[in-house]
Amino acid sequence: HPHPSIVEGMQECARMLLGKSIYKSAVFRDKLKCYRYDGKGGFHHLNKIEENKVLFEKVKKEFHINKED
Repeated sequence: HPHPSIVEGMQECARMLLGKSIYKSAVFRDKLKCYRYDGKGGFHHLNKIEENKVLFEKVKKEFHINKED
């Protein structure tokens, strides 16, 4: 099925918050984001992906060097 169900979406949100996303973060780069709203108009990253922790270095290089998304 091409679209995830609501339950699958919630499961992926939990995985993302735990740092165990099943999606290749290097492919989606900045598409998977999670923020916390502080109630004063500010948003803060909850899952900022650090370059040195990306497991899919080869995929990252092939898909994103000098190429549009």
